[in-house]
Amino acid sequence: MSVCKFIASDFPLIEFAPSRDYHIDINIDNGTIFDGGADDNYYLIPFLNVVDYTDKKYGVYLE
Repeated sequence: MSVCKFIASDFPLIEFAPSRDYHIDINIDNGTIFDGGADDNYYLIPFLNVVDYTDKKYGVYLE
């Protein structure tokens, strides 16, 4: 099973990505994860099939 969370609107929604990529360091030996200070923002990517799920014209999905 999969899940897709999206936002739909009657007005255009802009694509958004964090200003930079963050390196993730996973150390299995000592069970630690370091995310490089990431702010944990989501990406908003155009959802082209929004009309299949709602009567709204525009959409973005969260990643």
